[in-house]
Amino acid sequence: MCALCARARAPTQVKILRHMHAHGDGDAICVIPLMEHFVFRNHLCLAFPLLSINLYEFIKGNNFQGTNLALIRRFAGQILACLQFLKRHRIIHCDMKPEVRERELSRL
Repeated sequence: MCALCARARAPTQVKILRHMHAHGDGDAICVIPLMEHFVFRNHLCLAFPLLSINLYEFIKGNNFQGTNLALIRRFAGQILACLQFLKRHRIIHCDMKPEVRERELSRL
């Protein structure tokens, strides 16, 4: 993605995150609230509360092995609740995967 494209989309990203926080019960829809945002060296920085490890780190820490079905059901339920919220609010979720981002960072 070009830097100009990302910069042009930044206000929209902030607007969507604020909308999600204002219209949803954060715990029920499993969406982390945006605490603040700022631009640093021409990059949008988004600040969120510090949480535990993310799903990718959890899987990586488990040596990419399976986990128990009850835990998978909890993850799936949280993801589906959030996707239902996004659909109700006509928000399209676009996400870069961690492994793609790691490759980009290694080129810098």
